[in-house]
Amino acid sequence: MTNYKTAVQIIPSIIAACAMLAVSCESKVNVVDDTGGNDSDTDGDTDGDTDGDTDGDTDGDTDGDGGDIDTDTEDECSEGNSYYEFSNLKLPKHNPDYQGAADVGSYKDKIYARQGNYEKRTYRLVVYTVSIPNKEYVDEPPFLPGPDGLYGTKDDVDNPKYQKRTFVREKDIFLEDTKTTQNISINLPTDGEFQIIDSGIYTLCDRVDICHFDFDGKFISKIIDDDFKTIPTVVVSLEERGFMLLAYDSIDKIWYAGNEEREIYSAQKGEKWERIFTYPDMVGTHSDGMDFVRSKTGYGLVYVSDMTSNFIGQWGFGDNPCTTKVTETGWNEWERFEYVEIGGSAKYVEGIGYGALGHFWASDGDNTVYELGGGSLGEYIQPVDVE
Repeated sequence: MTNYKTAVQIIPSIIAACAMLAVSCESKVNVVDDTGGNDSDTDGDTDGDTDGDTDGDTDGDTDGDGGDIDTDTEDECSEGNSYYEFSNLKLPKHNPDYQGAADVGSYKDKIYARQGNYEKRTYRLVVYTVSIPNKEYVDEPPFLPGPDGLYGTKDDVDNPKYQKRTFVREKDIFLEDTKTTQNISINLPTDGEFQIIDSGIYTLCDRVDICHFDFDGKFISKIIDDDFKTIPTVVVSLEERGFMLLAYDSIDKIWYAGNEEREIYSAQKGEKWERIFTYPDMVGTHSDGMDFVRSKTGYGLVYVSDMTSNFIGQWGFGDNPCTTKVTETGWNEWERFEYVEIGGSAKYVEGIGYGALGHFWASDGDNTVYELGGGSLGEYIQPVDVE
């Protein structure tokens, strides 16, 4: 088995010494865009991380989780276990009905961040496009190690190949109030990841079900309606939580869901949930992020993360092509990746989604979306077209 390094702890003095990454942000719609200032560089801090969702890439399958298969398995086996934080995007926080950022999805070049209000049960998706000048350098980190040879320390130097991110706010999507119209409760913000695929928006609802909305936010139907009520739950002041995590394999048409206890389940449309594996504590309080991405050679991989962790676990089914001494069966952790935070320390993970720029996008639970990927992690993931 792989030996994992302990989580890197970044002290405040180091974080203060790392200059915030520069990104630019424009508003394409007539709304207040509180992203750090009303200028062309409103997202001045870019502390990156990945969430998006499984269908964000445009590499040959319409749902974006990897349709083109490279048969050279050796190309995707990495000797390291690192990845990087590239940028961050500050979301509007002016409306008390739509505060914070809770859960993120991605589709092609777009990032969808969900905002809402626990008590009022208001939900909207704020949609941005992201672009870079030269896609050849999409995985270039913002800094390079300085004299000490370590990444993420105060003597780091700027990377001249790093690509400044430009975020453009496209629109807001307001999800239908299904509690009123359908007697269906959309899972609470931070407790309900969602997926964006070519057929619309899919989000967790009624604790353990999946609801389908169109791109205008209109409710279409439940695609999984399960009376399954036995999953471990954490009792909170507002309600008992059900599933929090959601991912989709667009090729085999399999949905994945998970709860706070790190239990992962799967089902196809119209089926009942079945538990497939439980992943271990990754020094992160509880599970809080998941997505499905196909590798370059076509393996379906489930990526998971904890709320207060700088790790992403890679889970696969069957024999791991990157190991030779053992033959695995069933679901196993094939690799675990870690990164050094540069845009602030101890950021929460409140949902992750794979997509834009071939990276993961995550929410910090406040009003920041950050971008993660590249490094050793990026060697396993399909390349994507970048505008």
